[in-house]
Amino acid sequence: MMSAFFVGVSLVLSLSLIVWLAWALQPPIMALARNLKLDVIASDSEHETGRPDALVYVISLIAALAVLLGLNQYFGLYTVIPALMVSLAATWQNQSPPKWRRLAIYACTICLVAISLIIIFKIGNVWYHEAVNHDLIIYTRGAEWALDHGTLASETMVDRSFQSGRDAMDCALWIGNSCQMHRGGTHTLVGLSALLSGTPIPAYSSLALLPLVLLVSAALLANVPVNRTYPPTATIIFFGLLLSVSAPILSSVINENIATAAATLIIVSAVLVFISPDAKRHPLLAAVALGGLAGLVALIYSEATWVIAALAAAHAILCAREGGLFASIRNFVMLGGVAFVTWLATGNASLFIAIKSVFSVSSEVAKDTYWPNYFLEVANWRWLSMPFSGYLLGDNKNYPAFVGAIGTLTICLLCLFQRDRIRLFVPLGIVALAILGIEVTDYFYGVHKIVELFGPIVVAVGLGVLIQNLRDDAPKEATRRPPITLAILIIMMVQAYSVVNYGQRTRHVYTNFDTWAIGLDDQAEFERLNKGDIALLNDLGWVYRDRFSKSNWSQYLAHREGARIVAGPLTTDIPRGGYTAANIHDTLKWVDHVDWVVQAADLPDQQRIAAYEGAPVYEAGRYELVDLRDLRLPAFFQGQGWWEREVTHNWTNGAFTLDVLGQTGYTGAPAGQVPVIDLEVGFYSPPPGASVSVIRNGELLETLPATVTQIRLPVIDGYQVFEIKPSWDVKSPAELGHSGDTRKLFASVSRITSRFASPNQNTQTQ
Repeated sequence: MMSAFFVGVSLVLSLSLIVWLAWALQPPIMALARNLKLDVIASDSEHETGRPDALVYVISLIAALAVLLGLNQYFGLYTVIPALMVSLAATWQNQSPPKWRRLAIYACTICLVAISLIIIFKIGNVWYHEAVNHDLIIYTRGAEWALDHGTLASETMVDRSFQSGRDAMDCALWIGNSCQMHRGGTHTLVGLSALLSGTPIPAYSSLALLPLVLLVSAALLANVPVNRTYPPTATIIFFGLLLSVSAPILSSVINENIATAAATLIIVSAVLVFISPDAKRHPLLAAVALGGLAGLVALIYSEATWVIAALAAAHAILCAREGGLFASIRNFVMLGGVAFVTWLATGNASLFIAIKSVFSVSSEVAKDTYWPNYFLEVANWRWLSMPFSGYLLGDNKNYPAFVGAIGTLTICLLCLFQRDRIRLFVPLGIVALAILGIEVTDYFYGVHKIVELFGPIVVAVGLGVLIQNLRDDAPKEATRRPPITLAILIIMMVQAYSVVNYGQRTRHVYTNFDTWAIGLDDQAEFERLNKGDIALLNDLGWVYRDRFSKSNWSQYLAHREGARIVAGPLTTDIPRGGYTAANIHDTLKWVDHVDWVVQAADLPDQQRIAAYEGAPVYEAGRYELVDLRDLRLPAFFQGQGWWEREVTHNWTNGAFTLDVLGQTGYTGAPAGQVPVIDLEVGFYSPPPGASVSVIRNGELLETLPATVTQIRLPVIDGYQVFEIKPSWDVKSPAELGHSGDTRKLFASVSRITSRFASPNQNTQTQ
């Protein structure tokens, strides 16, 4: 409860600061807007002069977020937040009070979004504390970093301070200036929820999106008809809720990719600005807003900046159509230049990473790898359901695609009968082009990114058009009211149904991951580790789909206590070590003792394989912490040649190795006993007279008949590698005609025990 309290207070403080900063920046922005020739480009729509303040509100929020995220690139949040509060307090006398109606819209929308996220994802559930995807480790550790450091710190500084290693993109958990894809702004947003606790709580990471809900609300307000006496408060709040918790955004949240969800909210805001009537009435302000949003998304999810850049270019082209050729060229250059300068000012140093990421992401991220998907494997018309269905691995078939298709077609028809239909179909065209690109290239990994980033664009266009049709003085439009009302009902009902349906479809996630997860109470077990302790990660006990995530989280939890994680040689065919594999790969050989072993806890139906006789064991969910500080038993790591573990045993695919550390300089053994590793084994179909060799550090210790059921490995001081090698050519059951199993099977290891034993005991039992 205390963690939830600290997160809540931190978020209230952060949101208040952002709104306060936006209101402080609004007067100078408004003054600048008044000095601009807002009507330099004539409008062909109703020659309404309107008010520029709706777009100014959007721009002031963009500026506030850009200041906060931009400063955090160079200084930690614990420096930035107090500095901003002192600066704002010093200028309090010169600030005009905000409008209560707008504040009410912001507050109500944010509260409803927060409550919805808590209800939909059941934040109290155990699985959510670790998360269903390893990506959350990036944002949790990044937020930790952002509290005390700038997010664009040097690569050397990140490595030295965090010992965080490299992932496939040669980047330390997306922290620092060496990353190909920038996530610094996301680290800032998640870090804002940990201002008081000092440690980000993974369970509440999705609430980091709340500051961006402010942008969505402000952008919706920009679509309110200028002739409305008051904005439709309830409608704006409801539409803001529907957009912020739309199924595609929930797809990102449940996948724990906070950066994708944040980028989607910014793209949605840009779309709402682009299609708003104010974008035509005040094209320069709209260019400023679009350029600012493009820079803002570069800080948060760098490779998505091109989407908003395309909208800014389209805005310049559409607004420059009026007048002669020279005037059109002048207007295009002016609007494009304004957007470009604003983009530079908002994104600043992160733009170098953003530009690089646009050209590298599609060629780097799982380009030639099959990825579980849905839309590439079904009829093409089902893409029409994408804006509403969201994406849930293996479960989109349980969403009635025709419902989402009805919603999408309704939005397209609604846009077709609008006066400014060209502007409305531009963002819809971008979505169509993105889908076409995925279909042509068969980019499997890109499917869920298209759904998450582009799906809400369609919904945003629909809701924006509906708001634009909520006019006060429309007797001449009376004939259009019934179709508009029907469209409102269809879109809202489809969207509301889809959100509820998505929440229901996530139940299988709770079921599947409940037994795999680690809760906040379990994480407390890692507090037993002390600063300077060395922990060996033996991660083979977790199954393939869970190993990557568990490896990441164990390293995070150990590092949080100041401990260091080491491992033996890590293999890539059964991904081991997680994002930080390169940093811990084959590091066991460089230490002289191990204080803890972090390994998989056994599920109820599993038989224990890795054991340390007499050592205290602490279970933390699916983790097991073995305390070797007193006994100093040999620590072992299952190295090369192992298949996935099964319920009662672990097969090997031929010769296999155990990396072992004899505790140099420590005398935990009882008098007269020596450290050993005992293996309980069986061999698959050895030929008559076959034997196995026991090798230590390349030296043959003994040769045993293949009928043995136990092998004892004598441990010496320091690091050593034991290899158990067959004398025959190992074959698979399929090759031997026993079954359809194509794995080559050598040894079935049912137990590995580290213990102390008498030196005169036999090393093997037949």
